[in-house]
Amino acid sequence: MGSFISNHPVRFLVLSVVATMVAVCSVDVPSPLFLPKWVTDTRIPVGEFSWLDNRRIFVWKPQDSRQQGSVGGEAKYVLWTDGPNGGTVSPVNDIKATIGPDFCDGQGSTGQKRGGDEATKDGFVFNKFVCADTPIPASAKGRYVFPLRPGHGVFSTPMGKCGTDCETDYWKKPYRWHADDGSGRVVKLPYDKDTLSLSTGHIKYAPFVDAYLAQEDRYEKGVECQFAWWIRPGPAFENFCAARRGYGYETFPTKLGIVTVEQVPSYHVGSTSDNGVYLSANNRFLTLIPGYSFGLRVSPDGCRIAVGHSRRQSSKKANTLFVFDLCVHKDTILNTLGKLIDIR
Repeated sequence: MGSFISNHPVRFLVLSVVATMVAVCSVDVPSPLFLPKWVTDTRIPVGEFSWLDNRRIFVWKPQDSRQQGSVGGEAKYVLWTDGPNGGTVSPVNDIKATIGPDFCDGQGSTGQKRGGDEATKDGFVFNKFVCADTPIPASAKGRYVFPLRPGHGVFSTPMGKCGTDCETDYWKKPYRWHADDGSGRVVKLPYDKDTLSLSTGHIKYAPFVDAYLAQEDRYEKGVECQFAWWIRPGPAFENFCAARRGYGYETFPTKLGIVTVEQVPSYHVGSTSDNGVYLSANNRFLTLIPGYSFGLRVSPDGCRIAVGHSRRQSSKKANTLFVFDLCVHKDTILNTLGKLIDIR
């Protein structure tokens, strides 16, 4: 082969160009040669997953993944359990028997399903925080309802279109909180329709602080912040800078601070996007790990996060389940130098 190439300089040039193009088109996100001590790559190819408790995660493995490997064998579901040397992986033959009929992770993952369109017709609405039907307060009847945990009330917005009333305060700031204790109390919320979505994707409950983190799609000129709200039972509201601007595709509460995932698929040759998992804590913005990440879940105690992660920058084809142990490595993580952000 060597003499063939050396005797054909044109072929050598063509092969060199092709090799260079292949290398350039397969760009990895810059990443350390070794993982930080707070990160475990379970090597489990991942489709969907959820915390079963603070130490165990059940994982649905995509059966058509070329990267599946042998972890967990051919089982469709596997159970990862925390432990030394990356934990253990067990195949799960009967997922319903493993998680139980009443399993609910409080983050919108549940085997029970109910259509949102008919949810308010019988006086009840399906509550994704408890995975069960909860009654709609009388003051919220006839409105679209987003329930919080029982005892924390419900949010609502008007149904239908605004028509000629779009500029009225009723439609510009349409969100209301309704008590679910029978008192009939209603509170106007400090959000407008363009900055907050009523969904478990934007509003997440943190049991370790008994509060909700509400992601806000708002920026202020000259301020490098991704804003969010803490919503506490009562209700009480606190607006704050949750992350560095442009790095908050999705936000999550943890015991160490606010974790954000930036997820921007990039297909440009040579592009090095800022995809990754980040932590905002102590007025600093830290990179926990770079790379394409999706489906992040927080353990019930707020000490661990799990995420489907790939060091490739543009696809889900080569991702495995990564687990981050935040509380055990708290001092190491918080002493890592990061970029200062304006926490107000």
